[in-house]
Amino acid sequence: MAPNQITRKVSRNPELIRGIGKYSRSQMYHKRGIWAIKAKNGGVFPRHDPTPKPQSPALKPPKFYPADDEKSVLPQQKKDDQKTVDSVLIKAIESVPELNAYLGARFSLKDGVKPHELVF
Repeated sequence: MAPNQITRKVSRNPELIRGIGKYSRSQMYHKRGIWAIKAKNGGVFPRHDPTPKPQSPALKPPKFYPADDEKSVLPQQKKDDQKTVDSVLIKAIESVPELNAYLGARFSLKDGVKPHELVF
């Protein structure tokens, strides 16, 4: 009589090294759950319709102070005055070679630096 051959159960979790599976236990349970969901729905995942978004109100509610709702418009004279001041300043900044980079540099204080003791 031939010796009984033991048929090993083939695992769904292939071993990388003997005793160490490729997937963790939670991943295996997750895979089985996915297979079960697919089996219930004819081999495909169920599709759910997206939930409709609530319509946003067309007009914003008024603010607590009615004056905050009105946008302030600058008069044209102030805009012109600002342009003249800016043009003079830009010419002065461009005349000094490194002033533009100096004014655009980021200013920060480190530990132990006291701003009232700084000398520029």
